[in-house]
Amino acid sequence: MIQTTTKQKFWRWIFWGALLYTALTSTIAIGIQFHLIPVPARQTLTTQTSTSTSQNTNLGEVAFAKQFTREYLSWSRGNEGSRAIRLKPYWADSIDVQGGMDFSKLKWDSYPENVEVWKVTDRPGGEGIKEMTLFAETELINSDDSQQRKRVDRYLQIAIKKAGDSYRIVDKPTFIAPPVAKQVTFPDKKEDEGELVPSDVEQKVTSFLQSFWKAYTEDSPREISYQLKDQSAIAGLTGIVQFHELQNLKVTKVGETYKANCDVLLEDLASGVQINSHYRLELIEDKGQWFVTKLISGEDK
Repeated sequence: MIQTTTKQKFWRWIFWGALLYTALTSTIAIGIQFHLIPVPARQTLTTQTSTSTSQNTNLGEVAFAKQFTREYLSWSRGNEGSRAIRLKPYWADSIDVQGGMDFSKLKWDSYPENVEVWKVTDRPGGEGIKEMTLFAETELINSDDSQQRKRVDRYLQIAIKKAGDSYRIVDKPTFIAPPVAKQVTFPDKKEDEGELVPSDVEQKVTSFLQSFWKAYTEDSPREISYQLKDQSAIAGLTGIVQFHELQNLKVTKVGETYKANCDVLLEDLASGVQINSHYRLELIEDKGQWFVTKLISGEDK
């Protein structure tokens, strides 16, 4: 009789507990659904990043300027009318249909091949006008002899203004001189270059580097790794260039490290053109064997 009463109490507790749990969870769900219980807002990092990117980059300006430049630098004898029709959607009302060009004495037809935006600036006091410089690589074909062709590179300056969902050209385009680069200066480096090695050591380094460059341009990553101190398998220049000659080698020693500065004459396998490239390598000698610890292309600036 006592066992029966205990079982009844147990199942009674289970019943009321389940009923209470169901009521509680239902109340919470309804509270969240009707905003009676606040929940933390979800973070939207992806959306914030995309918005920031779109504010910094106006792809529409770039696309419009490149499309216009292609049309503006495209002409051929007898097709002035079709050129005017192609350009009409780009002009503001005050610009003539040919953008200031007269083809009555045309000698060469023009076909743009590559157009890139070089610079974009806001015109001071221009009320939203942007001045854009574009580089255009064009092919000119003699209007009387299509076998005569020449390449002409141009820099074109245009002025655009937002007009609805697109833009308009508000001034006649002008050709400008190519940008002029100034001399580049570098601060003096005080890095310890070490002391020049004796001639016998230089001969050993020369022999090793010739073997290394042959492997670097002909062998598999695994075979190249045997000449690296860390034995890491790296992709060399196999199938891209062929090693010809080591030139202007200078070897110095700093502590236990040997520094090799050299020019390497390579041949491009696809075209046969020869390329003289400068490399800086750091080497170590271990039990009579040489290994590369660092390989850097270019001069030390």
